Parts: sequence; structure tokens; C-alpha cells
Amino acid sequence: MELEHIGLIAQIVTGIATLAVALFLANQLRLQRNDSVRESSLRMKSDMTGLVVDSQIMNAEFADIYLRGCEDYDSLNKIETHRFNMFLIMYFNQTSSLWAHESSKADPRKSVHNMLQTGPGVLSWWRLVGVNLLDDNFVSYVHRELFKDGELRESI
Repeated sequence: MELEHIGLIAQIVTGIATLAVALFLANQLRLQRNDSVRESSLRMKSDMTGLVVDSQIMNAEFADIYLRGCEDYDSLNKIETHRFNMFLIMYFNQTSSLWAHESSKADPRKSVHNMLQTGPGVLSWWRLVGVNLLDDNFVSYVHRELFKDGELRESI
């Protein structure tokens, strides 16, 4: 009978040790995921900065298109409209990705609000293109946080 008790105690101890290892590994996976999300977010923020620098500062031709598009989206020709669209799609997709990956930690309101306030052309683009191409959850978030009665809030 003592041998049976020793075997039972050994099984209980083994089970507890296995549970402890499983909890430790689950915690390590959570930490690794958080590090991965943080690294990805930093890379996306760096990519956004690079996008602005490359397109606005290093490329005078696109800077002209961008400035005219910000003022009057409809004034751009077909090629210019395409380039303006691609820039804003990349910008808002990266902002949306930051928001989605960091969920409650990420607050893209300021960068989105600043971009939408750049000029009436960007707001026209948002209403014509952005709401149709970007993730529905992100668009709903932007409208809930930055718009009131269909108009962009002056400040957030």
C-alpha cells in the first residue's frame, strides 16, 4: 500500500510540475508576442517617416502633387490622382495597422486628424476613397473619434 501512495504522490508532483512548465511557457509566449508587436510597430512608424521623407522632402515633383492634392483633390490629373491616392492609402494603411496591432495602446487619432486637417483635398479623398478602401473597423473608429455630425472636429 505504501508503494501505491508513493506512486500517487509522484504522479501528483509530476502533474503540478507539468502545469508549472506550461504556465511558464505560456507567459514566455505572451512576452515574445508583445516584443514582436512592439518591434513591428516601431518598424511601421519608421516606415511612415521614411515614406514622408522620401515623397515630400526628396521628391519635389511629388511634393507639388501632394500640396495641390491637399488643396483640391479634383484638380489633379489621372496620374497625379493615382500617386496622391497611393501615398494616402499607404499612410492610412500603416496607421490602421498600428491601431489594429496595438489595439488599446495605439492612439492614431492625432496622426489621422493632422493628415485630415492638411487641407480640403485630403478630406475629399477620405470621403471618396479612404472610406471605401480602408478597414471598416478603422474607418468606424476614425469617424467615431474624429467626426461630429459628419464634419471633422477642429480639435481632438
